[in-house]
Amino acid sequence: MVNKKRVFLTAIFLGVVVALGCFLTGCGDETVDLMQYAKVTFTGFNSKGEADIEVNLDELMEKASKNAPDDLKATGISSGISAFRSTFSYKLSKYDDLSNGEKIIMTVSYNERLAKAFKFNFKAENKEIEVTGLSEAQEVDLFDGVTVSFSGKSPQGTAKVIKSDKDLLLKKVYYSLNKADGLANGDTVIVTAGYSENEAEENGIIVGKTEKKFTVEGLDEYISKYEQMDKTLYDKMDKQARDMIDAKIADDSFGHFLKGGYVASDYSKGVSDLKVEADRCLFGSLKEGADKDYNIGVNTLSMVYKITGKDKKDEDGFTTYVSVRFSDIILLSDGKLDVVVTDGKLDGKCDTYENIFRNVVTSNKDKYGFEEIDITKAENLPKASVSGSNTSSTEKSTEKTTEKATEESTQSATNSSVASSSSEKATQTATTASVSSR
Repeated sequence: MVNKKRVFLTAIFLGVVVALGCFLTGCGDETVDLMQYAKVTFTGFNSKGEADIEVNLDELMEKASKNAPDDLKATGISSGISAFRSTFSYKLSKYDDLSNGEKIIMTVSYNERLAKAFKFNFKAENKEIEVTGLSEAQEVDLFDGVTVSFSGKSPQGTAKVIKSDKDLLLKKVYYSLNKADGLANGDTVIVTAGYSENEAEENGIIVGKTEKKFTVEGLDEYISKYEQMDKTLYDKMDKQARDMIDAKIADDSFGHFLKGGYVASDYSKGVSDLKVEADRCLFGSLKEGADKDYNIGVNTLSMVYKITGKDKKDEDGFTTYVSVRFSDIILLSDGKLDVVVTDGKLDGKCDTYENIFRNVVTSNKDKYGFEEIDITKAENLPKASVSGSNTSSTEKSTEKTTEKATEESTQSATNSSVASSSSEKATQTATTASVSSR
């Protein structure tokens, strides 16, 4: 038995196909140029333009419908039009970042197998289109006038971005640093600029680079090696250390400092042949990543002195080692060295150098790297500096007062003579023993 419904639907489909073939070819030789029904528009700003395609398929179909035979028009081909129009695909070789005068290519594709089956007659050649009509954009350098300020002391300097006061045409521009602290001279920091891309596009603004490198420079610097010391500063530190030792000896009527423990109250009267000699320098520098000990600083120079002499009980002589520590020695940006010499501290007194070394170096080697310098060898003394050294204003203002107070205290407290470079002449007439320096 014949399925009448299937026969009826098949008849309709064949009718649509026949009508569609006549529709697209005009049932004749007329060719339909598909590019005529596509329009490319450009928006945005020169070098940042955008392209868009508008295709008028309704007009295309209307054009084709006019070529269809009158009897097919009456039959109706709307379902065929709807099926076919969905196969068109127009594309451009480039859609954005366009500039005036630039050439782009428009192409169109469709279901070629279906077109061949129904003998559709199309012209679909690629079309070259020139970009035109884009407004000129304004290019903005987000780093115009932007600087980075460095402060503190190397290698613990800090950085801060100083924004420009110039009009960058954008309401909101913000900056960030990849590293803002723990900086040393010669390091590089990167500043990144952020902004609203939507705001830039809406206002025709082209943003240049968004990152810029800056080199850390101009920071005062903590020295990290003994070889950076110069003779000028070393001599000032040596003099202060000796002044501190002299003052301590002068106040040591019971001998606690020189000998340790309790000694007779007239002990100092029996001391003779007293000498203070520079023996070692122990230079320490904070290790990278370590937290500094605030009693030591970022760097430290412990000047070790060997004190020898005789007393009533030790006619063969005694030996004591004393360490005087100076911290945070700085190389200024002008090339001079600086330290607050009056901040020096007597940080150790032992009967052997080995014990001084253990107290100063071994107990702090977890955070500091140390150098041991034998000062008894002339070649190990710091060399003269071309530029010379600075000392702090605190040291300068108190130096004379300290010398005077030390000298008077020494003269009144002991009959020993303390002969150093600055007080030798004043004390020789009042004492019988001497404290000399190498």
